[in-house]
Amino acid sequence: MDDGARTGTDADGGAELNEVAAELYALDRDEFTQARNERARSAGDRELAARIRKLRKPTVAAARVNRFAREHPDQVRQLRTLGDELRSAHAELDGDRIRELSQRRRALVGESAELEASGSGDGVSREVHDTLDAAVTDADAGEAVARGCLVSALQPGDAFAAGGLAADVDGGGTAAPVTHREGRSDDEVPNDDRAGGAERSRRKRSSGRREPADGSRSGGTDRSAQTGRQDREHRDKKQQRRERNRHGRLREQERQDSPEGQPEKERREQERREQERREEEQREQRERERRERERREERRREQRERRRQRNAELAEARTALGDAVTELREAEAAEAEARRRARAARKAFEAADRRVHEAEVALAEVTDAHPDQQ
Repeated sequence: MDDGARTGTDADGGAELNEVAAELYALDRDEFTQARNERARSAGDRELAARIRKLRKPTVAAARVNRFAREHPDQVRQLRTLGDELRSAHAELDGDRIRELSQRRRALVGESAELEASGSGDGVSREVHDTLDAAVTDADAGEAVARGCLVSALQPGDAFAAGGLAADVDGGGTAAPVTHREGRSDDEVPNDDRAGGAERSRRKRSSGRREPADGSRSGGTDRSAQTGRQDREHRDKKQQRRERNRHGRLREQERQDSPEGQPEKERREQERREQERREEEQREQRERERRERERREERRREQRERRRQRNAELAEARTALGDAVTELREAEAAEAEARRRARAARKAFEAADRRVHEAEVALAEVTDAHPDQQ
């Protein structure tokens, strides 16, 4: 089986798919789906378009790790180099070197995770930390992280599996697929089952080959056999590396359980308690901030209500003022009219009074002029 088959790609169109995937997984997570669909529609090749549509949207943690790989390639290289040194130390059973490198691993992974996952929730922070830790513990996971095309988080000890890396993206011929966070790692499969499965696969391949009648092999068969041997050697090497890692972890656990390992266990327990204390303080701080935000919001609501009431009272007072002004003007107009009518009535009265007086004078004159006619 060639490298393209192991990674879900073939020789034709693989490079173009890798370029598209690199562009898509470099985007912000919220832009991924729309950009992927647009690239699929604009692809000239139908098969390439179908493979682009199969690219999965990364989880929040995977998107952060992809961004970290692009923005901090030097730190990713440090993680992978540290992983190589750890595997070498385990293979050589160098306990002092293992302890030294393990401390560097905790510090470097913690620093890298804090750099990328700060401000995110506990779940996302934990997945980012585990994925970067997996880049140290597993060479294939380190390669996946460095490529920046993860679709889900990895776990320390995971093999390089299809669930964690973007499907159909060429891995450069160096890795088999990696399980995602929810999947089962190869280390959880019993050795007998793995060995039995490998043996069954070899028997199937052997029974599936057809030999010519004269016992000779064609050139294509020779190449297939060579590729099969290379595949088996590759799997055997990975199996040996996993076994060494597993034995190393067992030795590390035994060392920690021994009396000499108690200080390390106590230190880790102290670190765990300190971490829990910090998390509790952070939760309390967030709760205090939440309550303070609620109090500020309540005060703002009360201020808005008081402002609304004052505005209503002001509007009512202005309406009353307008009505009073109208009534005053009407009263003043009525008063002016009454005064005008009073003046006219007075004039009429005075005129009538003069006429009465004149009439009385005239009557008196007439009476004085003819007294005997009375």
